[in-house]
Amino acid sequence: MTSFPAQRLGLTNRGLLRDGFQADVVVFDPRTVGAPATRAQPKQLPTGIDYVLVNGKLVVDQGAHTAVLAGRALRRGHGAAG
Repeated sequence: MTSFPAQRLGLTNRGLLRDGFQADVVVFDPRTVGAPATRAQPKQLPTGIDYVLVNGKLVVDQGAHTAVLAGRALRRGHGAAG
């Protein structure tokens, strides 16, 4: 999420990489991003997404899920709590 949508939703500590903010970062290769999931096999991780950090914690490392569950649902105006 970028800073503009975060501000519009009242998420005061998201949308920028800054000290004290909750870091949500995705590192991907736009040439190889894909969604291999099918109706028969819906639980497939996407391709081309090498690293994902949620709340500053590594949840995808070199394309593999780390089993870290760092996220939570956010509601308008409730992004300030860590």
